[in-house]
Amino acid sequence: MKNILYSLAIAALVISCKSQQVAAPAAPINPEDLATTITQDELREMLYVYASDEFEGRDTGSPGQKKAIEYLKKHYVDLGIPSPLGGDDYFQEVPLEKANAPEMSMSINGKSLEAVTSYVAVVSSADGDLSIEEIIDMGYGIDSEKYSDYNTDVNGKVIVIRSGEPKNDDGTYVITGSDAASKWSNMRQQFAAKRD
Repeated sequence: MKNILYSLAIAALVISCKSQQVAAPAAPINPEDLATTITQDELREMLYVYASDEFEGRDTGSPGQKKAIEYLKKHYVDLGIPSPLGGDDYFQEVPLEKANAPEMSMSINGKSLEAVTSYVAVVSSADGDLSIEEIIDMGYGIDSEKYSDYNTDVNGKVIVIRSGEPKNDDGTYVITGSDAASKWSNMRQQFAAKRD
């Protein structure tokens, strides 16, 4: 009798272990295998649709961009690709701040200059029209411990600065003393300093 009970206990244990098995994870999908399913005609058609005027350029935050992401979502849904967020939500919210630069023009003694390539205006005048008798040359517009162009009061005045930063005769940068530029070569650093 003990042998029968012992055999039944072992059989029950084996059966319960068998029912607890977890399905093996699916084999990873090889992207190269999927790439062979895309035809040139299908890709061309989708690309022409996505680049069409229907999506109005797809600029970030624009109605055209919203149409474009809905187009992609529909394609995912049609292919049966589930949302990574669950449910019908395929989109992650990302805050966006967008600013547009005003149109600007500048001329000196009747000669027009091209914005961005010839000049960059950090702050424009309130009325959009400014006549200047004197422009102050501020060199590179740098104000650091090792080098400073700020030896004059520029508050409320128009200044001109060069891009980049000064170099020594041996080609090294004055501020770092090496071949590596400092943070001042980044125009954002220079603009930030000028706004103060």
